[in-house]
Amino acid sequence: MLTWLQFFGAAVLVVIGGKILTDHAERLAAAKGLTRLWLGFILLAGATSIPELATAVGAVTLADSPALALGDLLGSNAFNIFIISLLGLFFKGRSILHPLSLRPFRLLLSSSAIMTVVVLGDILARRMGIVLNLGHLDVGAIILLSLYLASSYLVFQDERKSAQTSGIKPSGKQLGPGFYLSLGLSLGAVIAAGCWLSISADKIARITGWGATFVGALFLALVTSLPEVVVSLSAIRLGSADMALGNIFGSNIFNLTIIFWADLADGSGPLLGAADNASIGTGILALTLTGIAATGLGTRMRTRLWGTRWDTTTIALVYLAGMYAIFCLSAGN
Repeated sequence: MLTWLQFFGAAVLVVIGGKILTDHAERLAAAKGLTRLWLGFILLAGATSIPELATAVGAVTLADSPALALGDLLGSNAFNIFIISLLGLFFKGRSILHPLSLRPFRLLLSSSAIMTVVVLGDILARRMGIVLNLGHLDVGAIILLSLYLASSYLVFQDERKSAQTSGIKPSGKQLGPGFYLSLGLSLGAVIAAGCWLSISADKIARITGWGATFVGALFLALVTSLPEVVVSLSAIRLGSADMALGNIFGSNIFNLTIIFWADLADGSGPLLGAADNASIGTGILALTLTGIAATGLGTRMRTRLWGTRWDTTTIALVYLAGMYAIFCLSAGN
């Protein structure tokens, strides 16, 4: 019981701190005159992924559980796509994918898919005895960081042109010392809570026998993705589906980059070298859900299943079935 209380206490701190971080990111974007897609992809995605960063680093350094870290990162990517389905259900069966075009998100979706393939390919190569390291750093993790930086640059270039064309200008509002103090305190709270969260989650995995990957993919992913839920919901209420999707897809790209930072922080060996079958299953689930989201953006089919658009329902069904499969794989280890 005490372990669960510690977990929920840390979860509350992560959500509160994550919400403050995202609020600050929005204020910063307004002051700098950034577009909504850029805001969603870089600032909000980075801010809402700080819990995943803190939790993953804590999992490998404090809990000594790389499976927990991988479960959280890949599970968060799957849950983030599931948020699209939750938003569709919340807004009475509407899909936030339907009114949008695939074009602005093509780079984000392709980057997310390619990076997930890199992760799965690295894991499979290691199982075949093919190991490519630079010191204690995994070459695959270095590729992930490189892809993230390249994607960020390309989105920045594209959105800078969009900002100039649409006439978006900085508000000119000054952000005083109090803003940056609050930003620093909330960041510190999220990092501390994330480490606490990883330790308690590791204990839960041991006590329940559910397996570290499943606990990471479900419980940790749910908690660390709640800031994405809050931000996406707020964005939709403001009528900005592009900001919501920029946040979701951007968070997925950022999450995969965390594998590099976890390797750098741990130093005992590549994180992907400790991947199990459940980790592979979680990666495949995230990749499948990304494909469904891309299809939903790229088509205008109005087919409905049980009162909701086909993409909303399909994402939900695939996610739930995938989580059950991950439970079976993880609990069997």
